[in-house]
Amino acid sequence: MSDIILHAQRRDQTGKQYAKKARRSGEIPGVLYGPGEEPVVLSVEVNELKKVLHTAGETTVISLLLAGNGKKQKKAKVIIRKVQLHPVTQEYLNVDLQHVSMKTKVTVEIPIVIEGTAKGTKEGGILEHVLHALKIECLPSDIPEHIQVDVSELDIGHSVHVEDLEISKARVLTDSTSSVVTILPPVVIVEPVEEVEEELEEAVEGEEKEEEEGEKEESKQEE
Repeated sequence: MSDIILHAQRRDQTGKQYAKKARRSGEIPGVLYGPGEEPVVLSVEVNELKKVLHTAGETTVISLLLAGNGKKQKKAKVIIRKVQLHPVTQEYLNVDLQHVSMKTKVTVEIPIVIEGTAKGTKEGGILEHVLHALKIECLPSDIPEHIQVDVSELDIGHSVHVEDLEISKARVLTDSTSSVVTILPPVVIVEPVEEVEEELEEAVEGEEKEEEEGEKEESKQEE
């Protein structure tokens, strides 16, 4: 993948009023931090951030071009650590960026993607995706875009656990016994007792009625 670039501007202002003003102008506030570094307050254009997220996601290392405040433009390798969204409107509110060294390992959460159609679901089973992200430690250059899990051979009652996943060039931090995906048995719908009793009563009444009609027919024939 070619180098993905995100532009940002240094900012001195902070607080709710500044954040609202930035969002009205099509930008959102953010912060750049790294080990042993002073946090840098910045802002990025929302539309550009959306394009970068669509291309790189939140696990790919990107190049941040940081300018403003009369300082020389700085280029840094970063990971988009967190994008805060409004709970109702899903408007972008804030972004956290982490400065990384390509020679120093980082801890990240990688999304787990399910692939294929499980055998068990074809027999009425229910696929339950339990674990949606895997925590790993690795060099920034070895961060996978996602972890793919093929469920094609899973029958009812079978599961895939973290220890079953093949992860190269990374140390898995998530509990190895954690279930990733499982195929549950079909749901059996049990009718309420009252309904069952009503059906039994109707069946008994039907049989009694048939017997009565049969007796009447026999009486007519005897006459």
